[in-house]
Amino acid sequence: MRLSQKISVPHPREDVWDLFHDIEALANCFPGAKITKLEGSESFTGEVTARLGPMRLHFVGDGLVDRNHGSWSGRLHGKGRDKGSNSGAKATLSYQLIDIGEGSETLVEVEADYALNGSLAQIGRGAIVEEFARQITTQFSASLDEMLSRRAGFEGPKKDYQRSGRDLKIGWLLVKSVWVSIRKFFSRSFGKE
Repeated sequence: MRLSQKISVPHPREDVWDLFHDIEALANCFPGAKITKLEGSESFTGEVTARLGPMRLHFVGDGLVDRNHGSWSGRLHGKGRDKGSNSGAKATLSYQLIDIGEGSETLVEVEADYALNGSLAQIGRGAIVEEFARQITTQFSASLDEMLSRRAGFEGPKKDYQRSGRDLKIGWLLVKSVWVSIRKFFSRSFGKE
């Protein structure tokens, strides 16, 4: 499956690029993610922890990063496994940093190609994955902005977003996704949007 997201952060592209080179700092922007071992600047081992209702998922895996400064782009290839649910995930995340706002703002375009297998693949479809990606993107964007602000010496008001190392709670995403699907179904059935 493929997902695309765009976020903008009020920071110069060079600052965003520098942070994207710091794999540990970047992982701290993702809820539930943690780097456990760095092998140079391009290879790592890590984990992602999430809660799906009463089920706790703990993916452990590894990844590779390649970057192209000339095009302000890069890719992250990763794969992981959760032994508890006997599920696996494999993804390639491509990103492009685009200078907007005459150097004061950066647009981050992200495209993810991923595959799920095992019991999680039965749950992780369509609207659920889209809502999950939207929530992750919102939290990542806020964390990225906050981290870049701290690096620039500006401490803004703290936002109440989950940080790395804490479980990402996605149970409510299922409820919301089901509700959105039900609304769309009835809207189409009765001719109202």
